[in-house]
Amino acid sequence: MKKICLIVLFSLSLGYTNAQEVNLVTEVKLQAVQIDSLKKIILLEKARFEELDKSVGFLQSMIKSQQDSLKSLRSGIAQLENMRSNLNSKDLQIKQKNDTINYFNTQIIDLKNQILIERKNGVNNLAIGKETGKKEIYDLIVNSYRNKSFEELLKITTINSVKNDLSFLGPETEVKTVLDDLIIYFLGIETLNKKFNKLQIQKTQSDLIKINRESLSVSQLKEKIDNYELFNDGLKKSLQKIKELDQVESVNGMSEEIVTKKMNKIINEITSFNFNYDFSFESYPYLSQIIFEVLIRKQPNPDADISDLLTKL
Repeated sequence: MKKICLIVLFSLSLGYTNAQEVNLVTEVKLQAVQIDSLKKIILLEKARFEELDKSVGFLQSMIKSQQDSLKSLRSGIAQLENMRSNLNSKDLQIKQKNDTINYFNTQIIDLKNQILIERKNGVNNLAIGKETGKKEIYDLIVNSYRNKSFEELLKITTINSVKNDLSFLGPETEVKTVLDDLIIYFLGIETLNKKFNKLQIQKTQSDLIKINRESLSVSQLKEKIDNYELFNDGLKKSLQKIKELDQVESVNGMSEEIVTKKMNKIINEITSFNFNYDFSFESYPYLSQIIFEVLIRKQPNPDADISDLLTKL
């Protein structure tokens, strides 16, 4: 009986142990499944973070590109603002010159009015008054040229006012050489407002040599005329490069980033011409107008055709 009890207890103990082992195996398998799932989740999260890193890198690259484009555009805008400032300064000088001319015209008109008043006093007084008034006008004009330096005269006269004075004073006037020199100077200035012409440049160079006066403006004009061909050829090369760019790059319908990149290339080409040749927009108005026209056309549409502008050089 005692043996039977022991056998029963041993069987029960063995069954309990086996049950524990089954439960342990089941729990281990379950944990293995959980660990495998966690590994998969970790791998997925790692892949997602790698994609995020790539996206962040791409966004950083895009931001840098936009910053570079913005910097380049700001530089181009600053140059345009500087050009506009130079043109405004030139307009102010022209206005001051016109004011001075108007002052002299007013004096002449006043003298002519005096002649008209004298005419009312009788035929004899008319003849005397006309001669007196004419002499006063004559002396006034002559003195205005005789008592001023060449630099001062350049500031208060224009080619039309000088031609009118020469017509009134006649070819025998004592200030004729001054008037002739002023006309030569102003014709030289007009040359820079026109398309480059080698024969005209040579004539202007020959005429300017005739001005035998101490004048900084004349010296500067001679240098500008001498360099006109160099600057004209340099701008022609830059516009040709822009035209070649148009032939290989079309940004119509492209993203804003691609459009901006092409516009930056165009601005860089113009800027390179400016720095490489130390170009002065104020000194060469005709060439400056060509540059402004390129920028005006290209700003809204970098693909805009500039072939006609090349023919103007």
